[in-house]
Amino acid sequence: MILRIDSISKTYPANGSPVEALRDVSLDLAGGQFGALRGASGCGKSTLLLTAGGLLRPDRGHVVVADKDLYAMPPNARAAFRARHIGFVFQQFHLVPYLTVLDNVLTATLGLDAAARSTARQRAIELIEQFGLTTRIRHRPAQLSTGERQRTALARALLNHPTLVLADEPTGNLDQDNATIVLQHLRDYATEGAAVLLVTHDPNATQEAQLRLKMADGQIEPDDPPPV
Repeated sequence: MILRIDSISKTYPANGSPVEALRDVSLDLAGGQFGALRGASGCGKSTLLLTAGGLLRPDRGHVVVADKDLYAMPPNARAAFRARHIGFVFQQFHLVPYLTVLDNVLTATLGLDAAARSTARQRAIELIEQFGLTTRIRHRPAQLSTGERQRTALARALLNHPTLVLADEPTGNLDQDNATIVLQHLRDYATEGAAVLLVTHDPNATQEAQLRLKMADGQIEPDDPPPV
């Protein structure tokens, strides 16, 4: 099992009543499995993804990735582990505006040692070619279309061969053609043995996922079958 989430809860303080973003959530995701979690805005999806990726400590419970309990690790060790084993794809891309496509992809190596960084450049170029960005390799984000920015972000997420990919609304800003391209790359990466968890509010984005879940009020349950 690549991802095991065991009874995690997360509450945010707020004026008046605290907000229970996650309530005793458990989830398993195996290698080769493409999972999709959908739900309305504010239901806890993004909080779950950040917690699963080692970026947000839960109040209770455990998150285990590749047999490592993330929040039992010291912060520096957790950051180093995350750089090697977890790839993130976000709706807003989070590209560095003054860097080229190639250099944005290579920012994924910042948490790696010198030996790992030395082999990353060729891998970055190969991903850029695979994602149809070769003619944009020296362009900066402002010179790219929305779909090209998301493909750049996806290449960055996959650069270090992560065992777990977490995608937060990766098709939310895309037209149908670009959304299809991004989803296909995520599915293909899962077939290579990684675990992929897609978080979305769009039921159409979950149609080919092997594990379909929905979230409401900080809890998850099996999703309804996609429309035929």
